[in-house]
Amino acid sequence: MNNAVGTNKNRFVFAMLQHLCLTEFDSVEVVFPIVGHSFLPIDRSFSIIEKRKKVQDRGGKPEDWTNLVKLARPSQPFQILHVEHPLTSALHPEENSEIIRIIDFKSALAPLLNSRLYLQQARRVIFRRNLIHLMSYSLNDPCNQEVQLFRNAVSEQDLINALNDPPLAYEDRLFLPLPSAAVSSTEQLMRYIDQPVNFFESIVNN
Repeated sequence: MNNAVGTNKNRFVFAMLQHLCLTEFDSVEVVFPIVGHSFLPIDRSFSIIEKRKKVQDRGGKPEDWTNLVKLARPSQPFQILHVEHPLTSALHPEENSEIIRIIDFKSALAPLLNSRLYLQQARRVIFRRNLIHLMSYSLNDPCNQEVQLFRNAVSEQDLINALNDPPLAYEDRLFLPLPSAAVSSTEQLMRYIDQPVNFFESIVNN
């Protein structure tokens, strides 16, 4: 994984990896390469899309962006997965597109987790079935630093039960509320679109 603390080194991602140990694997080892010294396959994909952005008119409608991604690699087009609600002007899914429902893992897992963990310096972490993780601050040293992710009374079954039927993030609303600055920017953008776009109207009025 890359070394981003907010996305890959937080309590909820670690809890999901622990859940995999209880349901799929005997153990999971995660390696965080040194910042600036790694190049992951997804980085190559981002680079291809960035090159396409420089030569294509991006437009102002949501599907303009999904089409840009599709055309970035014509020989092996990227697969577009819509997250919870279709990223299209009419809010209807594209033909043959898949929509992924978003689960509110934070609400499901927060009661089980210790409030503070200091993971910024971690380079390797091993997850095992006993809910105790072993961490190393070096890529070369063995993992021998214990990290207690879960509260003392939490059991393996508690973690499994918490994710048996987790809540949905968007169950009662179409989109999460936008900050006021984002609403203002979206309203300005709508002035330059030559036809009504349900997508923008929905996120502004939500």
